[in-house]
Amino acid sequence: MSHQRISRASLRVSVFGLGGVLAVLLSGFPVPAQALQVEGPAEEAAAITVQISAFQAAVAEAAAEDPALSAYYRARDYAPLWTGAADAERRRAFFSALSRARDHALPMARYDLDGLMAAFRDVRSERDRGALEVRVSRTFLRYARDLHAGVLRPADIHPTIKRAAPELDVASVMARLDGQSPAAVLRSVMPTAPEYNRLLRARHLLEQQIARAAGGCIREPS
Repeated sequence: MSHQRISRASLRVSVFGLGGVLAVLLSGFPVPAQALQVEGPAEEAAAITVQISAFQAAVAEAAAEDPALSAYYRARDYAPLWTGAADAERRRAFFSALSRARDHALPMARYDLDGLMAAFRDVRSERDRGALEVRVSRTFLRYARDLHAGVLRPADIHPTIKRAAPELDVASVMARLDGQSPAAVLRSVMPTAPEYNRLLRARHLLEQQIARAAGGCIREPS
């Protein structure tokens, strides 16, 4: 099919839902983000009208490069998880968990918590909000992956190390956020081996010794 301008005309597709319409929006057609008439197969007589918002289009665009994240938002019709009016508690819980990244020997600068919080204050449009929505999800997944398998990959330390880092099940982790707090989801991906908890305790004791030797001052890792 050659590219052609589709203005406020009816768009006939065989798939119901916003995901199908946004797929067309992102395919290269110059379709304005306005109401489109979407009709199902002939036996589904009723046509439905959906409003493609600037927020939804921005979420679809920002998540497009990450297949798992794109599939997650497509399945929920690009509804917000972090940036909606009802998401404040979830957002606060995640930011609180993220502020304790250092407890797991993870560098705070890697997640830019201050930048994320500032970005919420700087939102000026629905497109800004949509881009920020995906940014928070990417940060959540980065933190979850780091908790799950660490920042360093074995082969990055030395090419002769053949041990593969465990992979995070992105679809499962994101799906659980709808019914669980971010802190609970993050706890569920942490290593369960007793050696991990022993390492954390040993690190805490070492930090206490360093703090006493340095007069209570510990340098934040970056």
